[in-house]
Amino acid sequence: MNQVEQLFGQRSRSQDHWLFILSLLILVLLTTFLLLSIVYQVKFQARETENSIKQAIIEKPLQDKPEPSPKLPAVQTTPESCLPPKPPQCRATEDSLRNTYQAIYQTLLDEFQNDLPRWSAEIDPQSLTISFRNPMIFFQTGSATLNPHYQQILAEFFPRYINMLQKFANFIEAISIQGHTSSEWTHSISIEEAYLNNMILSQERTRTVLEYCLQLPVVAQYKDWLRQIFTTSGLSSSRLILENDQENTQASRRVEFRIFLK
Repeated sequence: MNQVEQLFGQRSRSQDHWLFILSLLILVLLTTFLLLSIVYQVKFQARETENSIKQAIIEKPLQDKPEPSPKLPAVQTTPESCLPPKPPQCRATEDSLRNTYQAIYQTLLDEFQNDLPRWSAEIDPQSLTISFRNPMIFFQTGSATLNPHYQQILAEFFPRYINMLQKFANFIEAISIQGHTSSEWTHSISIEEAYLNNMILSQERTRTVLEYCLQLPVVAQYKDWLRQIFTTSGLSSSRLILENDQENTQASRRVEFRIFLK
């Protein structure tokens, strides 16, 4: 009997031992599963947070981009640049300039209107330019030497021109002698060569005209003023005279006296 109890009692203790081990294993597995679940949840939340930050970075420039401002109207750059209502000083300046232009033009016309046909000349009221349009009486073809007939015209024209402009000396910025040619050049091999040769020729002609005018004895009293305001400009064929979209070679060859106001 004792042997049977001892046997059965020993069996019960062995079973308790294995049950304890099994319970411990189950507890460890549950704990491991719980830890894995926590780790997975933390990583998932971190990934979601990272994606949210990236999306916010991508969308923010689009949200913060300012709307394009409406285009402003272009500012007028014409002579009438004083926008209405114009202040009295601006209106006075415009009126004064317009009146000065008109006064100089009328003075030129009164002084030279009877001579213009004889000189083959004309006056442009917009630019206050006197153009001598018959170059054959001024220079020989391809030459910068003044013909005697043109010397006579200049001797008659220039002293009266300067004497008349003295009345407007305070308004005059500069007087430019401008030389123009046609696009032609004898024996030229290219358009560029003709242009450059005519540039040299036009510059030499305007210098010759100014040199002759300055040596006239009747303008000696004005020389200081003339040296301050007179310039020369050879423009070659850059300002051609066109008729029906075709170059008028004779009209394109000309010498001009142009007034620039302050």
